[in-house]
Amino acid sequence: MFRNCLAAALRHLARNKLYTAISVLGLSLGLCTALLAALVIHNELSHDHFIPGYDRIYMAITAITPPEGATIYKDSTNGFVGKQLALRFSEIQAMTRLFAGTAILSHTNVEAHEHVYWADPNAFQVLPLPVVAGNLKSALSRPGNIVISRSIARKYFGRDAPLGETLVEKFDGHPETAVLTVAAVIEDLPPNGTHLTAGIFLPSLAPWTPLYQLDHLPDNDRSDVIGTYTYLKLAPNASAEQVLQTLPAMAQTFWAGVPKDWALALKLVRMDRIDANKWFNPGFSNRLAMIIIVGFGILLIAGVNFVNLLTARSALRAKEVSVRKLAGAQRRVLVLQFLAESSAYVIAATVVGVALAELLLPYVNAFLITGATFKYWQDPMPIAAIALAALLLGMLAGAYPAFVLSAFRPLRVLTGDTRTSRSTGLLRQILVTAQFSILIGLVIAAAVVYQQRRFATQDALRVDTDQMLLIRSPCNAGFTSELRRLPGVRGVSCSSGNLVDHGGINVWLLN
Repeated sequence: MFRNCLAAALRHLARNKLYTAISVLGLSLGLCTALLAALVIHNELSHDHFIPGYDRIYMAITAITPPEGATIYKDSTNGFVGKQLALRFSEIQAMTRLFAGTAILSHTNVEAHEHVYWADPNAFQVLPLPVVAGNLKSALSRPGNIVISRSIARKYFGRDAPLGETLVEKFDGHPETAVLTVAAVIEDLPPNGTHLTAGIFLPSLAPWTPLYQLDHLPDNDRSDVIGTYTYLKLAPNASAEQVLQTLPAMAQTFWAGVPKDWALALKLVRMDRIDANKWFNPGFSNRLAMIIIVGFGILLIAGVNFVNLLTARSALRAKEVSVRKLAGAQRRVLVLQFLAESSAYVIAATVVGVALAELLLPYVNAFLITGATFKYWQDPMPIAAIALAALLLGMLAGAYPAFVLSAFRPLRVLTGDTRTSRSTGLLRQILVTAQFSILIGLVIAAAVVYQQRRFATQDALRVDTDQMLLIRSPCNAGFTSELRRLPGVRGVSCSSGNLVDHGGINVWLLN
């Protein structure tokens, strides 16, 4: 029976090629949009999940409330805070620190400014990044070592695993140079998929490194900059709530010398929730909600359109249904046939939608600044989820047309009365109205978002940015003079990053 129903469904699809193409294309666009939205949301909610044990790794952050001002949240803290927390809480299994900066690296004819992290020797025991070559556990145990990513290795050495090769390093603002030996190579960090921004790690054992200098300040001079990234790895069964309850009182002892009109507090944020935290990304939840609404809305429009197309041809299928009923076909057999037809439509639309999603994903990532991936050949779960969703969608979208088409009475049809019931017509009107209402709402929302984006990028700046190029580099006389000599350059000016970037705050504390 199932074979006959499937054969009848396929014959109907092949016989109505234009109708089939319209139905499949419309539904595939809705499925493509929903799949892209799901991939983007999954990426945004899975930052740093490639690091084993991410759910037990927390980051200490600092909340600064100036006099008569709003609270400022920094995703860093003082260099001494991590060691103090590790000493006072048994729930903390390990602690490590990173300090971000820039350095000049060179090898043969390649020289460039790079973003780097100075790290404690145990950094990769707390943050076990995927390794390409070398031993990460001991890679930062010597001051002359360096850990680089695969892309950095290819940039300077032209291959993936240049273990034992050397790089000449110079720290910005310091005359000293150092020869560093590549001790390990890690995989490239996923773009827009982690809070880490650099794939180069240097040990903090040399006297000129920032963490070394912070650790060797005189006892009577606890001056310290809030700029150290502190990671705490909790024991397997430890609760972060117990640590959080004690932090407020402990913070008062850390910063006893702070003026009373300033308020500083310590907080913990799980590592994979840093980029999604409301303190650092206030509009995160609203953006996710917008993506969900757009994806679900377009899929709903496509589904309603698909149902309307199926039911719109009910009069053309009436004689077919009547003849099959007079030949002895039961209603459940007809329902099964129409469900098979709708499932065939959905399967074809799913294949087209998945192909479109894979093709459009790079453009969506560039537009939304995300790092969503669709590596279905590595993980079968996405394909299994898509197949299950397609099956459910085929059943749901085809259920109503199947019961409508299978309910025709042969006597009325053969006497020329093919009118549908009043409830069927009313439901179709409701579906069409809902379809166009959602579509009009999405168009209005898109126009508003476009206007807001245009205002934020052009009008709100109060600066004419047309024909203006921003270059992040040291501002020296030789560089600026060469820029002025370039044809078409009308002027060159230098400024700190605060002129065109978001402001920052550095707090020096004296205890």
